[in-house]
Amino acid sequence: MITRELKRLTEAFSYIQLKAVVQFSEDAHLPPFKGSMLHGWFGHALKARSDKLFQILFTEHSTQQPKPYLINCSDIAKTFYRRGEFFEFSITLLGQACQLHEEVAHALTNGQRLGFGKQHSKFKLISLSSKTPSGYKMGLHTGNLYEHIAHLGHPPTISNTQQAALLLNSLTRVKHHGKVCKLAPEDVQFWISQILRRLSLLSQFWVFDDEDFYTSLRADYEHTAFDIHVTQNTFNNQWQRHSLKEQKVLPFDGITGQIGFYGKDVWAILPLLKLTELIHLGGKTTFGLGNTTLLE
Repeated sequence: MITRELKRLTEAFSYIQLKAVVQFSEDAHLPPFKGSMLHGWFGHALKARSDKLFQILFTEHSTQQPKPYLINCSDIAKTFYRRGEFFEFSITLLGQACQLHEEVAHALTNGQRLGFGKQHSKFKLISLSSKTPSGYKMGLHTGNLYEHIAHLGHPPTISNTQQAALLLNSLTRVKHHGKVCKLAPEDVQFWISQILRRLSLLSQFWVFDDEDFYTSLRADYEHTAFDIHVTQNTFNNQWQRHSLKEQKVLPFDGITGQIGFYGKDVWAILPLLKLTELIHLGGKTTFGLGNTTLLE
């Protein structure tokens, strides 16, 4: 279901997902966990473009404030790229950060000279396109979250059991009782709360600040008893990332796999599940974690 509050918020919540396709000018050795590499590269590219740009997107301005961007890169297993091969990744700007999309696009273009990986392997930016409800289009195109969910959340004409699944494309870090989950909790209210918490925090800092509004938004979903059963086919996974700040390899713990939703009220939470495709799920999303696909 799309409540009045959710519709108002998602219509006001802008995003732009920039998909970059690059071609290597020489053989390149990249780490398996490319989200960490892209996070560092993006930071250097922003700083080279503008200190102000770097401060807005990378600096922590307040406690619990999420960064207004995401990184996507699903090519995890491949580590060696021959000269001439292609590599794809995307960077999503959220909320008011969308106003910086032209500056960010310039930073991505200028970032070619930095290269990728420890060897700073040279590459050429072949194309930069934007995600839209109808697919990717060349150039810079900003949308809003409502466009992504408007077709969902309507009750079926026949009250039968429905099913959906959330595919965790990348490592996903969610906490339950203060600890990182080793497996996905089989509790629909847990996932509703996780999604609403992330959506509310992002919106409070990067869309508009109205605590009463977000309390009402969460109450509509968290105080409803949905006829939904959750099953999980997930496993605990661990990635390694090299921290330039600490000069050592650090582990990333989380889950991958698929979470299933079954019941007569699955239709009601489809908009929330669909939103995770754009805002991701859990923590460390600026390193490429929490990337999902909804299977309706």
